[in-house]
Amino acid sequence: MIYLTGSTISNTPKNIGFMATPANGAGLVYLGHLWAADNGAFTGAFEEVKYFAFLEKLIQYQDTCLFATCPDVLCDPVETLKLWERYNQRIMELGYKVAFVCQDGMEDLELPECDAIFIGGSTDWKMSNGAGACIAEAKRRRLWVHVGRVNSRRRIRHFRLMGVDSVDGNFIGFGPDINTPKIVRWMKERMLFDDLYNFVSCGNSCR
Repeated sequence: MIYLTGSTISNTPKNIGFMATPANGAGLVYLGHLWAADNGAFTGAFEEVKYFAFLEKLIQYQDTCLFATCPDVLCDPVETLKLWERYNQRIMELGYKVAFVCQDGMEDLELPECDAIFIGGSTDWKMSNGAGACIAEAKRRRLWVHVGRVNSRRRIRHFRLMGVDSVDGNFIGFGPDINTPKIVRWMKERMLFDDLYNFVSCGNSCR
């Protein structure tokens, strides 16, 4: 699993990726980090012109881009699906892999054809069985699965065990010198825990 930060601190380790938005700029994209593009709707109204200008600016760095999110409406899956119909083709034509942002209640609707899903919505829903159902369906389709706003050891463990491919958070930005090593350590702990879990689960007979 890959952790993406919204922090633009230049000495961020290369094994931590970057969540780029029109608000925080390209930042670590220029330094060769893996990255994804988010439309910024969570922190305010989606600005169409600004977002697409941003994606066009970064086209030359697509080889390190995991996905670009289609515009969404927080906690409203119906309106988010309408925006998907309006914008996903346009993002795809720029050459990006397009992520659909799942919102509260999306488990009761049909997941559209996409390259990736981004688990957004409220915190309660993100940690619910509903979000888990969306993740399971995406994994069944072999899609990339990303979860937003993962800022704790507990959440990293939770989503790692669910088979999520990447997560993002702003934890590092609150104290880079202290929190960057924590994120690196938590990610390594998960790797060690998973190895132990798999070893025990297969009766110590796995090779």
